[in-house]
Amino acid sequence: MPRKPPILVFKGHTVFILECADGSYFSGITSDLKSKLKEINSGEHGFYFMGHPDRLPIKRIAFKEEHLPFREAYLKHLYLRSLNRSCRTKMIQTGKWPIRRLGIG
Repeated sequence: MPRKPPILVFKGHTVFILECADGSYFSGITSDLKSKLKEINSGEHGFYFMGHPDRLPIKRIAFKEEHLPFREAYLKHLYLRSLNRSCRTKMIQTGKWPIRRLGIG
């Protein structure tokens, strides 16, 4: 009897915004959000939290978009990093990505 091919499940990547204990926002991408939160809250994560113990623990996941291909997740993360705080706050409240109007000419 021939073997059945394995079923591949596409989990993809997650773009997220976390609200820190001091009220600031941290954004990133990951393929496993639970382990990323565990890593951050344990103090093993990099520069944003280094020297700022008041930012931990994470209050909540303020925004997330899941099941994205890596390239799309990466580009959305870069876009998130370019937004100011008021745009991020509005995005968290509405759940919609802001559309930036570009002046051309």
